[in-house]
Amino acid sequence: MRLWTIWIQAGEATWLEAAWDDESTAENRSGYEDAVSKAEQVARENKGEMRVIAIDVPDRSIFGAFDPPVVAGEVS
Repeated sequence: MRLWTIWIQAGEATWLEAAWDDESTAENRSGYEDAVSKAEQVARENKGEMRVIAIDVPDRSIFGAFDPPVVAGEVS
């Protein structure tokens, strides 16, 4: 399973703004796009940056992410 995480970094703080899995993104594309737009706006308001990071989760279960010591992802 691929998890799309939306991160904001502003000043000394970094936080996870939202997370969407492949199914949710496919079923509600406009909702996902709205979440990205909202995160971009929050980042601008806080003079920060927004990034979407795709994380491949093993075994199609988010609980599998707690098994390996490192979760590999790519910045888009």
